[in-house]
Amino acid sequence: MKRWLFALALLTLLAATSAMAQQGGILPPSFDPDKPIHIAADRLEADQNEELVRFVDNVVVVQNDAVLNCDLLIIHYEASQKKDEAAEGELAGLAQTGGQIKRLLAIGRVQMVQGERRATCDRAEYDHRTGTIVLTGNPEVGQGRDVLRGAKIVIQVKGQRVQIVGQGSRRVTATIDPRSARDAAQQASGDKKKREE
Repeated sequence: MKRWLFALALLTLLAATSAMAQQGGILPPSFDPDKPIHIAADRLEADQNEELVRFVDNVVVVQNDAVLNCDLLIIHYEASQKKDEAAEGELAGLAQTGGQIKRLLAIGRVQMVQGERRATCDRAEYDHRTGTIVLTGNPEVGQGRDVLRGAKIVIQVKGQRVQIVGQGSRRVTATIDPRSARDAAQQASGDKKKREE
């Protein structure tokens, strides 16, 4: 009897996992580096020598339907030096600063939400060069009723891949609810019908 229940539970888990994989898996909220982002905070500190900007306290970052909240957001950028062609005399030697983001670091009560997708942690770091987001400090990624936890969560943005790593007593855990797969299938079916009409 116990073997039969175990086999049934295993089949249910495999079916739910398969359905989750078909719908793209549990992915965290995503921000598009090519679209405008609105940032609000209590204070802003900029340091051109260090090539960074800090948004401090009650930070809210919004892009379309994606929202990030944290205590501190640090943006490391690569300054580009552009010569001001219109300037003459003393102004000719001055450069305008503008640049590309190299790294983002969100610290303290980090929460990211986009529709049913969500992620929470104590620290989130985005490396633009590698297209990698690393969540540490009690990281959790969820979508609908499904939740993944570990000591560290590594997200490859372009490949939409998630790797969850355990450490010591903090093992990787997954809560997969078969209802989430059914809900996603029903929503996809409803979206398909709307497109056909």
